[in-house]
Amino acid sequence: MIGYKLPGIADEYDQYISYVENNTIDALKDKMTEICEMPQEFLEDMGYRARQFVVSQKNEIVQANKILDMMEFLHERKKRKV
Repeated sequence: MIGYKLPGIADEYDQYISYVENNTIDALKDKMTEICEMPQEFLEDMGYRARQFVVSQKNEIVQANKILDMMEFLHERKKRKV
């Protein structure tokens, strides 16, 4: 995937995103050309690894557990203040 490194994009995504160096049309064109010239096997492997990451680390169960952990943390913190 081609993208821009925007504030808020976690570093854990970096190995799955090919970042454009700067916000110019030429930089985007260069990145697209670079990706298109990569071997098909490499691109398929990159896509497979990215999919595995999302399926295993960003699924609804993992995300719900993060929310529950945050709620538990906030609840514990509130109890300590009382």
